[in-house]
Amino acid sequence: MWNKFYEDSISAGVRFSSEYAKTRGNLQLNADSRVICQGFTAKQGTLHNQHALEYGNKLVECISLKKCGTTHLGLPVFGSVAVAEKATDPHATVYVAPPGAAAAILEAEISLIVCITKGVP
Repeated sequence: MWNKFYEDSISAGVRFSSEYAKTRGNLQLNADSRVICQGFTAKQGTLHNQHALEYGNKLVECISLKKCGTTHLGLPVFGSVAVAEKATDPHATVYVAPPGAAAAILEAEISLIVCITKGVP
């Protein structure tokens, strides 16, 4: 049985990994999935997330310490991931800005974390 799974995985272009298999369900997002963005109000965050909103992604909030309590692109801005998580129970988070990316990723207790940042220290 294991050999059959391994062969199917190889033929599909995916290497077998029990740890990967445990997390594959986290990748199943749909049109109703709620996504938050850390680094949303920065220049690159605004650019990427404006495109995401135009494409139809369901961004529900954003995180920015400096702009907490305001709105940006029509979405509420929270001061921390913890507060944002309690407010909307997101399915995923995306991080954009390089400064503090590693710490922000570790702060998020969300099943799917996507980091599109170059140059993370």
